[in-house]
Order: sequence, then C-alpha cells, then structure tokens
Amino acid sequence: MSEVQQTSQSSSCPIPYPERFHSACRYASSIPESHYNDETRLLFYALHKQATEGPCKDSKPWAWNIVESAKWQSWSQLNNMSQMEAMRLYVRTLDEEQPEWWTRMPEAAATAADEGDTNGDVGVSISSVFQEGTWVVIQQDDTKKPIPRYEQGAALLGSHLYVMGGHYGGRYLADVWVYNLNKLQWTAPQPPQQEAAEATATEGSALLAAAGPPAAAGWSVTPLQDKLLVIGGHVKVGKLKKGEALPRISVWLVDVATLSWSSLNTTGQVPCARGGHSACLLTGGDKVLVYGGEDSHRRPLPDVHILDLQDLSWSTLTISSKVQPAARSGHVATLHNDKLVIFGGGSIANCYNDLWVLDLENGAWSKPELQGPAPTPRAGHSAALVGDQWYMLGGGNNIKGCTDMLVGDLSQLPEGPISWQRVCSVPPGSPLSSEGISLLHADDLNLLVAFGGYNGKYHNTVSVYKLSGQEGQDQLQQEQKQE
Repeated sequence: MSEVQQTSQSSSCPIPYPERFHSACRYASSIPESHYNDETRLLFYALHKQATEGPCKDSKPWAWNIVESAKWQSWSQLNNMSQMEAMRLYVRTLDEEQPEWWTRMPEAAATAADEGDTNGDVGVSISSVFQEGTWVVIQQDDTKKPIPRYEQGAALLGSHLYVMGGHYGGRYLADVWVYNLNKLQWTAPQPPQQEAAEATATEGSALLAAAGPPAAAGWSVTPLQDKLLVIGGHVKVGKLKKGEALPRISVWLVDVATLSWSSLNTTGQVPCARGGHSACLLTGGDKVLVYGGEDSHRRPLPDVHILDLQDLSWSTLTISSKVQPAARSGHVATLHNDKLVIFGGGSIANCYNDLWVLDLENGAWSKPELQGPAPTPRAGHSAALVGDQWYMLGGGNNIKGCTDMLVGDLSQLPEGPISWQRVCSVPPGSPLSSEGISLLHADDLNLLVAFGGYNGKYHNTVSVYKLSGQEGQDQLQQEQKQE
C-alpha cells in the first residue's frame, strides 16, 4: 500500500452514519466549552438542533436574553437544511477543530459507537434524516466509494443498493459496490476466492469476483429473492466478420451472500446480445420478459423475449397487432396488471415520449389515452413503480437533460387513461437531470433512491426522496388488494 493510501485511510473515520454523528456529539461534549470560541459553540448548538429536531420552529426569545437570542438566531439561519446534511456538517466542523477525534474518544463513548448505541438526547432514527417530498443529496465524504458512472446496473435488496459496472471516461467498468441505506455507507465486497487477498479498495476501485462477467454497461439487474439476475449489457467486442452471427445474450445469477457469479446456459430462441433493454419479472416470479435494447452494432431492437427461469429456455413473443412501438433502447418498462407498460427511449437519431401497453396474452400493442401535461421526449431515464404510481426521473433528448420528476397514474389500466403529473423540478446540471441514472424504490424506508448518471459530468451521488405517508398508504392498500 502506498504512503498516500495509508495517509488517506488513517485520516478517515471508520464509524458509519448516523453513529458517526452521535459519537461526534459525545466527543464534543466531553471537551471543555472554553476550548471553542463563541462562534463554533453556536454552530455546534445549531447543527445539533437541526440534526435532531429539524428546522427551528421555536418563538424568538426576548431581546434582553442575549444568549438564547444568539442560539435561536444560529439555528434559524439553517432554514430547511436537511437533518442528514446538518449531521455531516457537525462532524466536518469537529474534524476541523479536532482532527482524528475518534482516535481519542473516551472508552465508554467508543464502546457505544462500536455497538451502534444511539440512546440518549442526541439519538435519531435513520428514517428521520430525510425530508418528505424533497430530494436530498447524501454528501458522501468517505474515501471508499465508487467512481462516477452511468448506465450502470442497479438493484435494491432490502436496504442494500447493489451497483455494478457502467460507463466512465469511454470505458466499461467491471466493479461491484453495495450501499447500505441504514448506515449510509459504501462497501466493495470481496468474493470468497479473494478473501485472503489484501484489501486495497479505495475511491474508484472495488474487488470483482474472478468468475464475474466482463466489464459492461446497460445491462438489466432483476432481484430474485436473495439473488440478482443480470441480463445482457454492452461489452467491448471486436468487429464481426462478414456473415458472422451476432453474439447471443448473456445471463448471470449473482448470489449476494457470497458475491459469486454463475453464468447460466440458456436454450431455445436465444435473443442476440444487447444493452439498454428492459427486463421485468412476470407474475409468479418464474419468467422474465426482455424488451428492446441495442444490438452489438448499436441498432435499436423492437423484439420481445421471455426467459423461463425453471428450464432456462427462451421464447419469442409473437406480436399480433399491426401497430407497435418503434425499435428503441434507453426506455423504461414495468409490469402492471399483467400488462407490459413502456415509455420513452430512442435511437441514435430519435427520442420518444410515447407510452405503449402490451397485452401478454394476445401479443397486441396499444396506446392508451393520456391525460395531464405530456412529458418531453427522453431516453436514458429511469423509473420505479410504487403501487399504481410510476415515478420517472432523469434522461435526456440529445440536446439537454430533463429537469423534472414525473409520475404516471396507472390505476385505470387496462381500460382507462393514464394521468401524467409533474412531481417536482430538479436543477439543470444536477445529478438528478442525468442520462443513464438509476431510480429504485426502497419499500421498507418508503424512499426513492437515485444513483449515477451523466450530463456532461459523470456522477456517483446517492440521492433520496422520501415519499409522503399517503403514497406509502396507497402502496400498502394496493399490496393488500393483490393478496
């Protein structure tokens, strides 16, 4: 390990959030107040109140009470700063005042931090650090995190976000990272065959299973209980010889407990290799539907294929309707009431804002009636279904990134119309207005989680949007109906 790496690792606090904040509070309170100037003491007070209680709602004290007035003023000036941001700023302030403070923690406080003890007057649950109805960017100041990327594969299992591969700087990536939403911490898990090797993962590096797939981007990742099904993806390939058939699509099964990758040999009408496609688990959980994408020559595809997970055989769905969507990639798709719903996407020359529904029983495509403001054309966006509500974020139209988050109400399908609504705007240049972004729904935390993307700059930011209680209640009612 280089001296630079040793210095970087030695100066990074190993305690994850939110425990790091609690430990910092305990350490700061153990230092005599005379050690800090008045400005720093007021900042500690305000950030602690913001992190544990949120924005100031107290009445302004009487002017004669100079101390309480100063405290109120400091807290009020933080306005609507998120609780998570206040936690991190508190820790950063302590880092500046007391470098490597965690190495000098009192024994009792250090033990509490190791055990994750969050009891006491500074305790705060992880669910309270996010603001309802607002995107919050999690400022990741740890040295161990993935390099920026887009068109990565991503999936959520419980509170763990799995990220694999993607594009960065004109090359495909072959790494795997896991983000713990409860601890707000990245890890680069080691596969079993590398456990004995020295761990040298720093920012931008991760250990990949030797049996893993090649570096790739634009692949689909589908949760299957405690495993991940990885299909397709763009890889670096040589020029095909004249008359040579296109390579066949690859399928991998990832055991997240051991990080072992298994290449699945599929049979039947195996589709050609592709990336930028969509994959949806069908009702029953024993089949996966793959639509569209681009082949190895970057030609958009219009075909629909179904992989039977019981015998690993492929079949091609015959389309019976005269009308159907134009071939595309970079679209989004979901399964709702046993119907496939797709939106947007495009090719090198075109970008779409159309919505189509595919009846899987008769193979007929149709375009339902739409209500509300029509979304602008986009490709490279991402979507997450929460009950009947289909949230969409990011993407671009070959000119600029899309600066809105939309939601489509699918509750009236298949007979009724689909209603579009603009949920919120995101700033131009924000990671949230990127192409190749990932958007997922964390059921347990009732959060939308976004990662990665490219809009002139590559991103590795994790952002979260806490859905309202009503949205969570709607989802619960929908699940109860299905049961």
